[in-house]
Parts: sequence; structure tokens; C-alpha cells
Amino acid sequence: MKKILIIEDDTRIANMLNDLLTKQRYGVKVAHTGTEGVTYFKQMKFDLIVLDFTLPDKDGLEVLEEIRGISMVPIIALTDGDGKDSVSSLLYTGANDYLIKPFYANELLTRIEVQLQMGSVAVGASLVENTLLHFKDILLDLEQYDAFIAGKPLYLSMSEFNLLRCLMEKPKKVFTKKELHEVVLQDEFQEDDNAVNEHISDIRTKLAMKNPNEDYILTVWGNGYKMHE
Repeated sequence: MKKILIIEDDTRIANMLNDLLTKQRYGVKVAHTGTEGVTYFKQMKFDLIVLDFTLPDKDGLEVLEEIRGISMVPIIALTDGDGKDSVSSLLYTGANDYLIKPFYANELLTRIEVQLQMGSVAVGASLVENTLLHFKDILLDLEQYDAFIAGKPLYLSMSEFNLLRCLMEKPKKVFTKKELHEVVLQDEFQEDDNAVNEHISDIRTKLAMKNPNEDYILTVWGNGYKMHE
């Protein structure tokens, strides 16, 4: 049974969606606030999210960014207007599709079926461990070699991707330059080789351009590097 998370503060709409999807034999969980929705999402496995864009505690984009920071689960956004800026923001931040209220029930069902059939990545501990790697708001897709930060693309070279992957797989471990060099560049390390330092610097620059208020990679002087918790 496919499981769907509804994040909708309007009780009437939430109940209607619950009834509609339950009759289609989906497993349904309803959250009435953004905070509640994100909490449910982190605690349970869902195959798709229906997300209201107007919530009482958080902006829909905030919820979308939080979820995209840890998963690429399909998300269908519900909006109250057809402003181009709002729709563009939704899609740019990572929504897979959207509907403008009021909408026809059959149209929502069709869009849900399409998203599920497209084979988008479902969320769950085993799948995340096998195909997705996340730390704070960084997400690495290990199958597609794609990187995201807060749901937005993070354009890394293959060496940068592999170096960041190495650090994120064991975020508490301090990796020496020699270890990182051999894992990422796969050749013999020379003490005066600055390739790892340069890659780390480039990764930090790219991360800072997306989120200047967060530290991701910590320099452990005299030892090497680790993820900054």
C-alpha cells in the first residue's frame, strides 16, 4: 500500500483528501501544520506528500525546503492563487507538481498516480541508506551523482562529489589528507600535494554561496577534515 502524507491546515479540505485517498486504498496520514508534517515525515515512510502552500505556522516553501533537505520524495503542492512567482518558487524549490484551489478530485488523483508511476525516490530508512546520503540540508543522490542543498542543485565535480560523499558517510570521523587523497583521487599521496585542500576550498565556496549561515566542513588542525556538526 502506498502511503501519502497530507499537510493541510483547512480541516474541511484535509478531511476531504483523507476520505478521497483512503477510498483509493492509499494509506493516509494528515498533519495540520508544517511543523507537524515535517515531524511525521521524519518518523514514518511516505511515498508522496500533498502539501498546502499556506500554513499557519510555516510558509509552504519552508516546509518544502526542509523536506528537500533530506529526501526527493514526490511532492504535489496546493496553492490558493495562480501568481507566476509563487508557482515558479514552488517548482524551483523542488515541488514535482502543483494544483490551484479549488481543484477537481479526479485531477489530483491523476497527478498522484503519475508521480508514483514515475518512480520518484520513496522515503524510508533503508532507501535513504542505499541511495541517498544527507547531512544537515545537503542531499547526495548516490545513484545519479546529483547533489542538492535545501532542495536546490549543488553543482559539484566528480572529485568534489566523491570527497563530500566520503566525509558524509562517516561524519564523525576525522579524515587525513592522505586518506581523502587516496579515496578521491586514487593515486599515491605526496606530502606537498594540495589537491585535497583545493577541493575542500572549492566545496566550501559552493556551499557558502547557497547557505552562507551554515558551516559544513570542519578543519581539524594537524589531522585533517570532518563534517561540522
